[in-house]
Amino acid sequence: MSDDDVAVQFTYEDWLTEDKSKLLFKGKTYNGCEIVIKFTQRYNVKAHHLCAKKNFAQKLFYVSNINLGGWYMIVMKYINVETLQTANITKEEYDVLKNIQEAIDTLHTNDIIFGDLHSLNIMIEKVHGKLQVMLIDFGWAGIHQKDCYTPIINPEIKWASGAEGNALIHKDHDLHWLELSGNFSCQEALELEEETSDCHLEALEVAKQWRIRQSKEKDDNLEKALKQIELLENVVSQQNYLADKQLQELPTLPKKENKYKLLTNKVKNRIKSNNDYNDIAYICVECKKALDDNALPYCSDC
Repeated sequence: MSDDDVAVQFTYEDWLTEDKSKLLFKGKTYNGCEIVIKFTQRYNVKAHHLCAKKNFAQKLFYVSNINLGGWYMIVMKYINVETLQTANITKEEYDVLKNIQEAIDTLHTNDIIFGDLHSLNIMIEKVHGKLQVMLIDFGWAGIHQKDCYTPIINPEIKWASGAEGNALIHKDHDLHWLELSGNFSCQEALELEEETSDCHLEALEVAKQWRIRQSKEKDDNLEKALKQIELLENVVSQQNYLADKQLQELPTLPKKENKYKLLTNKVKNRIKSNNDYNDIAYICVECKKALDDNALPYCSDC
């Protein structure tokens, strides 16, 4: 490894992933600096540098020449943090998700698409008591409407419309991932099980902001979105109950991976049983049968 043409000695310490098909390692330089070493055949160095300059990515130390066997050797700073999928974010910290938009805007301004903005590629780091968002894995980043996806992409992932093997990458594909990240935060906020209604309303404010923003981006009816928000406020703040017709107008928030509490299910059960907000049962999305707390949103029959 070299830094400004100066050789830097380092040692490999361990794999950074259980998937040994991914050449991703942790190492340490001779002076004790912890590093990540990645070998890949595809990497957008410019995208990484742009994000790193604004602290939206790890510091990049070294990139080898692609002509050396057809592989890049990427060396970057190691940071021991969690991903958006695993991080325990409190209600006061949900505004950190706005930084995801800022990071993507940084790339889009330069006509670069990140391409693979799922929650495992979004890292959450606490800096001076505040959360900071960082993106990892710039292997899919490329130029808008010029570069393409790989021939094979994971069919189990909910890709944006038009995102498929060998297809041109598009800025709209990143916006699709941003929307999923927003819904992810909405649901998490609305599921905060605090004792006071003030906490519910604080969480709801986050959901409100995302719902309004999504309506504007999609050219949806903003008035309808605001009406849905008002219905949610009435339920979450426990001010009143809803009629069956109003229930049909409630937006169903997407499920969070490994956590399947749907707000609309909570509302329907609460109205039927007249229980407190925290004592609501869970029902199947399709047939409305009762489910255990840890069950999928669909029962085995559906």
